[in-house]
Amino acid sequence: MASLTPKDLLLAAQLSSDQVASLLSPYGFKDIQRADANLQAVADDPRVRHLLAEIIEEFLFCIARSADPDQALNFFERFAKAAINTSHLLAYLKANPRVLDLLAVVFGGSPFMSEVLIRDPEYLYWISDPRILEETGKRRTSFVILPMP
Repeated sequence: MASLTPKDLLLAAQLSSDQVASLLSPYGFKDIQRADANLQAVADDPRVRHLLAEIIEEFLFCIARSADPDQALNFFERFAKAAINTSHLLAYLKANPRVLDLLAVVFGGSPFMSEVLIRDPEYLYWISDPRILEETGKRRTSFVILPMP
């Protein structure tokens, strides 16, 4: 059999638990079975499965760099399920790979912000809009600290 890639997690007919572990362990997951279950739960329909397979390598790379890969993937699964249209979400992430990194940072590092996004998934489009980020950055740098009298 040819060497496996992360896409095989979603597209291969059958993988052994050892094969799943060899594919997911390089990304820092402590609970491999749960990580695989999260991915399979997100990819619950054929269109979503193929869209996720198209971004899975970049997605796992971003999650691996997060503070807690297991937490990041758990929150991502919940976020994807809360999205109005998971196919649209994954197509958006494919077209905007920097948003994958943004989600990994938030989901891996901030349970509070993760819950906010899960409650209102549409906020993702607002916080990832470059115009919003640029405007916020301008405001943040325009503050002047005056000396105390």
